[in-house]
Amino acid sequence: MPTIARKRARLRELGQSDITIKQAMGVFGVTSPNPIVSLIERGEISADKATGQWCIDAGSIDNYLTKINNQYSREFLKK
Repeated sequence: MPTIARKRARLRELGQSDITIKQAMGVFGVTSPNPIVSLIERGEISADKATGQWCIDAGSIDNYLTKINNQYSREFLKK
């Protein structure tokens, strides 16, 4: 699984404010859409289903990555 920095770099390389499930799969380094859909269903990232296809807000993915990074940092500093 790619690091947070690599995921964020992949997201920025896309240069779009809205991305597809397939693009999100590339950002997160997964081969199935299930983890992405799960994040959407849990409200971790924002998305709309327009014309039958998910349209994911790239800013919400960036916010999610920041949240995960902060959680990891707190856990790492406790040790």
